[in-house]
Amino acid sequence: MKYFFEYFRDKNGGYWGRFPDLPGCQTQADSVQTLKASAKEALELYFDDEYDFQCKIPLPKAQPTENGFLVLVDPTISFPILLRKLRLASGFTQKEMSKKMGLKSVGA
Repeated sequence: MKYFFEYFRDKNGGYWGRFPDLPGCQTQADSVQTLKASAKEALELYFDDEYDFQCKIPLPKAQPTENGFLVLVDPTISFPILLRKLRLASGFTQKEMSKKMGLKSVGA
């Protein structure tokens, strides 16, 4: 899962940016290189703070432009979110989903 991060030059120096698909997920830095690391950290903190059992975190939709870059969500974070979204959309219980995936037991 990759989210688009758009950035802008700050009139007072440095840069700031945001993830258009994730309300409130933004950061700033002195250089674009530092901004890339800050964006990754901001994204991971957002998922850590915003994860809920209803799985309302929006999937990526924004398309890259010249004033931005894609940030990969750590697979250990994105896979459980995507799996939960799929399970909820399909109306499966955890037990039913584990059976479909060929797992012998859940939570044991």
